[in-house]
Amino acid sequence: MKKFFFNVILAFAFIATAYANQSELLSRVETRYKEFTTFEAHIVQTNYFTQLGYSLDSLGQVYMQDKNVVIEYHTPFYQFVKLVDDELTIYLDYEKTAIISHDKDMFTQTVLQFSEILNNELKFIDKNNSLLEFEVLKDFDFLSNMRIFINESTELIEKTTYTDESENIISVTFNNQAFNQNLSKQIESFKIPNDAMIIRQN
Repeated sequence: MKKFFFNVILAFAFIATAYANQSELLSRVETRYKEFTTFEAHIVQTNYFTQLGYSLDSLGQVYMQDKNVVIEYHTPFYQFVKLVDDELTIYLDYEKTAIISHDKDMFTQTVLQFSEILNNELKFIDKNNSLLEFEVLKDFDFLSNMRIFINESTELIEKTTYTDESENIISVTFNNQAFNQNLSKQIESFKIPNDAMIIRQN
């Protein structure tokens, strides 16, 4: 009986220590992302279209400086999403079409705001090798069921998953992350081609 209670006490001590370690990790990661002035990474984005029952993988690059963001996709076709000074530009190369509006873009406004995501209440879900999975206990305007995956070794967010307003499931993995580099020229270099049709939305 004494051995049983001793094991129970050890188990609770292990849980308490694990919880404290996770809280400390989240605190360090949140502080770290708040200190970054720019962010750059290669991304792998997987969209699972629930109603159609198939997935689409997109590869690209993301650049962030202040509140300006560019997401450039190379495959399966070229396109870019650019949010600068609250003006959103979406260019689709295969249609030679650019859409310009002042609507909020869910991905750039929410998914990439790491420090704001970390500022919410997070619930530990699972650990797979060095990746810790947390559920964000808040639903945003355009998405729900958000989860973030933090690498315990690098203390970086390596992946996010969420469900959009159409019930599609999106997964975004961030590789080769770089911080605090001047990205002004990269962001400014994304321009609409002269031969593109431009659609302006209010």
